[in-house]
Amino acid sequence: QNLYWNPCSCPHPNVIVSSWLSEAERPGYDFGATAPAPGTEQFSQVVWKATRQVAMALSEDEKFCVANYFPAGNAGNFKENVFPKGTAVPKAFAGALAAAKGAATAEATFVTSPEGVETLKVRRFPHPTIDEILDSCPGNDFKEKIEEAFQQGADLVTIDRVHKPPRIHIRVIASKNSKILTQFRRGFGGG
Repeated sequence: QNLYWNPCSCPHPNVIVSSWLSEAERPGYDFGATAPAPGTEQFSQVVWKATRQVAMALSEDEKFCVANYFPAGNAGNFKENVFPKGTAVPKAFAGALAAAKGAATAEATFVTSPEGVETLKVRRFPHPTIDEILDSCPGNDFKEKIEEAFQQGADLVTIDRVHKPPRIHIRVIASKNSKILTQFRRGFGGG
């Protein structure tokens, strides 16, 4: 398991994974060792050959990111599971690596919390998922504001939708490099 913390909010998953990978250079990983040097455990877990699945999640306040691996790494033979940069990826692992890269660079992610909050995170405009989440709120100008935010350099727009009949509440946060550029919210429906 790897953990990332940022006092403001977590950046794009690529930035988080890159920070873990950077441990190979600083403090420096000894590829001939039988165990990782202190401060390189996150690097060795990210590249652990025997790992087949990874899942990443953000805390509700977006300050913590956790990655869970299956099977977990950092246990067993390090020489057989951690390789220097540039080592060819065995064909059997290429699919899992491609899937992990795809998840980290996804244009859009959609999750529903146990409390029923639907959260959409998008990295470009236009995107069909924006229409899907906002079409339940007729007469709003959110799409125009989202387009304007991307034109002003936003690299991520987060849309939260809560449906508490008969009302729907929408909150939109546009950010660039994890800094909020603009945010707006509105409730729709009777009651």
